Amino acid sequence: MNPLIRSLRRSSRFQAIVVALLLPGIGAVSLPVRANPSGGVVTHGGVHIGEALNGHLMINQLSDKAIINWEDFSIGAGEITQFLQPGAGSAVLNRVVSGNPSAIHGALRANGKVMVINPNGILVGASGSIDVGGLVLSTLDLSDADFLGGGDLVFKGNTSAGVVNYGRINAVGGDVFLMGRSVTNSGTIAASGGTVGLAAGQEVLISASPNAEGERVFVRTTSGTTGGVGVTNSGTIEGAVVELKAHGNMFALAINNSGTVRATGSVSQGGKVFLRAPGGRIENSGSIAATLPGGNGGRILLEASQIDAGGTISADGGEKGGEVTLLGEDISISAGARISANGKQGGNINIGKATAVGATGPTKRVAIGEGAEISAIGSHGFGGSIVISGDLGSVISIAAAALRATGKTSGGGISVGGGEVSISPGSILDSNGSIGGNLSIAGQSVNAADGSLLSANGDSRGGTVRLSAVEAAAIDGRISAIGGIGQGGAIVLNGARSLNVGDGAVVDASGGSNGGSVQAVSNSAGVVQVDGTLRTSGANGKGGLLVVKGGTATTIGGSGRLEDNHATHGGNVIVESVNGTTTVAGEIDAIGSGSVAGRDALVKVLGREVVLTSTADIDASGQSGGGNVLIGGGFQGKMLGVRNASTTSVADGATIAADALESGSGGAVVVWADGTTSYRGNISAHGIGSGGFVEVSGKTNLNFAGTADVTADSGPSGTLLLDPTNVTIGTGVDSATNINNLTLSDLLDKGNNVIIATNWTGTQRGDITVSAGKNTGTTPGGNFGGVEWYQQDNNTVGGTLTLLAAGNILFANDVRSAGAGGINIVAGWNGSTGIVSPFALSTTQASTLDPAGGFSMAAVLATMNDGISGNDAAGVGGGSVFINGYDINGVVDNTVAEGIEVGSRFGATQVAAHDLLIRGSNGGQRWAQLGFRDAGTE
Repeated sequence: MNPLIRSLRRSSRFQAIVVALLLPGIGAVSLPVRANPSGGVVTHGGVHIGEALNGHLMINQLSDKAIINWEDFSIGAGEITQFLQPGAGSAVLNRVVSGNPSAIHGALRANGKVMVINPNGILVGASGSIDVGGLVLSTLDLSDADFLGGGDLVFKGNTSAGVVNYGRINAVGGDVFLMGRSVTNSGTIAASGGTVGLAAGQEVLISASPNAEGERVFVRTTSGTTGGVGVTNSGTIEGAVVELKAHGNMFALAINNSGTVRATGSVSQGGKVFLRAPGGRIENSGSIAATLPGGNGGRILLEASQIDAGGTISADGGEKGGEVTLLGEDISISAGARISANGKQGGNINIGKATAVGATGPTKRVAIGEGAEISAIGSHGFGGSIVISGDLGSVISIAAAALRATGKTSGGGISVGGGEVSISPGSILDSNGSIGGNLSIAGQSVNAADGSLLSANGDSRGGTVRLSAVEAAAIDGRISAIGGIGQGGAIVLNGARSLNVGDGAVVDASGGSNGGSVQAVSNSAGVVQVDGTLRTSGANGKGGLLVVKGGTATTIGGSGRLEDNHATHGGNVIVESVNGTTTVAGEIDAIGSGSVAGRDALVKVLGREVVLTSTADIDASGQSGGGNVLIGGGFQGKMLGVRNASTTSVADGATIAADALESGSGGAVVVWADGTTSYRGNISAHGIGSGGFVEVSGKTNLNFAGTADVTADSGPSGTLLLDPTNVTIGTGVDSATNINNLTLSDLLDKGNNVIIATNWTGTQRGDITVSAGKNTGTTPGGNFGGVEWYQQDNNTVGGTLTLLAAGNILFANDVRSAGAGGINIVAGWNGSTGIVSPFALSTTQASTLDPAGGFSMAAVLATMNDGISGNDAAGVGGGSVFINGYDINGVVDNTVAEGIEVGSRFGATQVAAHDLLIRGSNGGQRWAQLGFRDAGTE
């Protein structure tokens, strides 16, 4: 060898420069040194080391394995060192035993496996090229016994030197492993049929065969730190399997990839990429791919204490998407990053973990940056799965990013779970498909901001969306599980302590055929506030199920809107608080638009206290018949499965509608409380063929000063039932038990049939009293405090007033039907005759309108005495009853006497200051007696 070259290679200046190249953070500079390895001593096997001729050194290996100790192992630019080995499985270990680092600027060639171990550092320069059957470049030492043993290989060393590649490395059919205190690749490394492993640390195990995960490179934990970067790739790495490993605690940045990493895999299955740095930090701003256009995507795993994932990470497949997993305690998906496992069928993406995994603790933070996209799309089949997890104390934030698990046949699944979960404006979580997929968002607290979108829509059927929080949930964005031409999906919103659906929120499970379901709930101690829109409408079929249910409070705010509209059969809307107050200040619509059905929509507003404010608007009308509305309880408080309120308040301006819009009968409305009902609102159960049914009652107290309409356009009016325990008809509007006389007169005047009924409470029989007070101002009948109604015009027949009292009926003022309206009076009422429930009261049909039901007065009995002393007080106190032209059926010894008529059909019968008595005789013959009782004498 040229003495000048030998001298230069051994000079301290040369060594210092090359060593500097191998230290972390130092750039590489090409040295124009022309030399081949020298000073070789064979310590095992048969090897013939030839002389370098024209820069070409031939080394003939005669044995399957050989060990050579070199004084220097470098190759100058333009030089070639070539190993001729017995076969592709043959291996040679080249160990540098001097203090010289290795610099390969020329070409290293071999048909078998070549190992170069130099604790002083190894550099492959930009002009360097390595073409071998397999390669190991290491600054960590390997024992001769391990090498010769042929099993797992353990490399150890305390050197601070590393391995740097700026050139080209290619292993045909074999593996490439680069190991040292630090490893840097800025060139190209290819092992198309094998594993490429870059490992930084003090002890590295290379297993003879892969583990169940497919890994062969393992960095063992040791003490000490060096700072700097462990593994750096800014070049290109390609292999069937690629492993970048570093002992995380040793480095400020364990693994940094800004280049390209590709795992090619096999013909049908994509490859595998593993980046592991337990306890350390991984940064990716380049491209990591385990894709396979003609088969299934591969697998990509990043594991570290801290992960900054930018650039592109792809496990796409031409058939099925692969798998991408990011495990770390702190994970950031950079703005604009792309993570994908797409294919004809979507793959799986997992980010974070709720529990510890090996040396990596549970995830404490996941931040997905603006413009990032994570996708597991199935272009021809099922969508894939995206799971983002953290422990109960974690913070998970999605900032204007897109998560897509859509599918051609059905959407996939997206699950986000942790501690504090926030979804920012502009974020999209999409699992749409022909059949909608599944979305699940869960945390200690959950916030979906205005402008965010959570979607599980399906062309034929909507999917499922579940958003739940252990503490508080706030929704201001759009959540949808819409069924395009089919049934809507299912949406559950659960804030255990509090759920707030803001005024920007639209929660939609409507369907092209039938509506789906939306449930907005809290636990028994929680509150629910809805200021946005919840929708479960069925465009061409049935309405869905819409439930808003809180614990201590449930509120539909002024901007809140519940929609469960339908074309055929109505759905159910339930607004309820378990232990507190239910307040409705917004809109509830369960409107039937079709011509087939409409009476079976049901709206229930229930709670311990129920309040409808002046802006409340509830509509269960239908084109072919009105629906059903229950406010505060069921019919007479007796419907099984319907909780009754203790107090119910309907403010002036509140509206409740159950109208028949084009045909059919008006619907049924109940306003009830077991205690006190205060009613000043407006109810309409108007019909086309016949009017509907309305009950407004407080079992203990009723204050009625609102309006109701149970009339019909072309048929008989329906019935308004007012049935507290005791009631006074008079001028007052503020007393606990009062029906305003002017309100009642106006209702009858407009053709509404009104029943006022009192029943038993324990041993108390309820009374009806027409008070003696007078109104101030002018009334249709003059300045009086009674009840008077007319026939308004030729198209309106005055309604019938029926008074049913379990106890007494006390007239201290007039009750006058001055038109064609009728009056039915029953004191000592039996509590049931004459009132037929419009609702089924069985446990199986408690929420369904009785198809055979209706309201009929055919069985009402006109009696002033039921044989019980003290129940014959009708007409006392100076009041009068005016009856024009209507039959009153009487009872003679409990036998109905047909055709008994009191009054003239064409004139006026006045019974003033006297009782009208119909009493059966005491003899064997049965006959009726009509007379007057004056001053106690008959």
